[in-house]
Parts: sequence; C-alpha cells; structure tokens
Amino acid sequence: MDFSKKVWLLPQTKTDQPMLIPLTDLAAQAFEGLRALAHGSAWVLPAKKTASHLKPAALGASLQYARGRFRDAGVAPFTLHDLRRTCRTGLGRLGVARDIAELVINHRPRGIVATYDIHAYLDEKRAALERWSAHLMSLATKI
Repeated sequence: MDFSKKVWLLPQTKTDQPMLIPLTDLAAQAFEGLRALAHGSAWVLPAKKTASHLKPAALGASLQYARGRFRDAGVAPFTLHDLRRTCRTGLGRLGVARDIAELVINHRPRGIVATYDIHAYLDEKRAALERWSAHLMSLATKI
C-alpha cells in the first residue's frame, strides 16, 4: 500500500499478473484502520499465529461465523464473491463504461485488445471507484 499515492499493489492475482488498485478516500481510511489493528505487521490482514498474511479461506470462514448476526439483522445470506458482483453491477448502474468496470474487478481484455492496449487505466479506475464510494456513502447516510 502506498498511502501517499493512494494505490494498492497486489503482486499476484488470479490472472497471475500484478494489479494496481486506486484507493478512494473511503478505502484508504478503512485500510488505515486495519493497519492500526495489525500492530506493526507488514500485512494489512496478518495471520494470528504466523508472520504471514491472512489466508483467503479465513475471510470466508469469518463470514460464515458472522452469518447468524447478519441473519438476525435481516441481511440475506451472501458470499464474498457476491460483494464483487454487487460492485460490478453497481458500477454499471452508475454509468461506468463496461470495459472500465471490468478492469476494476480485474477482468482482463483478451485477444487483440490485450495485445495492443497495455494502458493501466489507473485514472479511469480511480474515477469509477470514486463513484462507487460516493454511492456507498449515500447509502450509509440513509441508514
């Protein structure tokens, strides 16, 4: 994480490519809070018993653990992948161009487009995520 540039570099993703993710103010604040909870770890989400990061499966297990509280609050069951789908659908509803929304969720173009267009679209992804962040904040103020 580079908080001064408001970007997060994921060195490896499901596409086996690094991904540079622009951070909105809302996301940066959330990660700053997580960093404070990490007590000096190099990882934003450190593992409890090792000097490594939290394994992705642990996030799913945490969601399972909280499922009863979500149910009691009237929240329908969901998976972590549903959050990704919600974001992608929301970007479409907010008028974000399809190709940019796909890049936000790390869906890479294929074929000739992938060969000739190697631009990172960081500014465009940042603008899309700023719209999503504003939308989330508008929902939070309605609660």
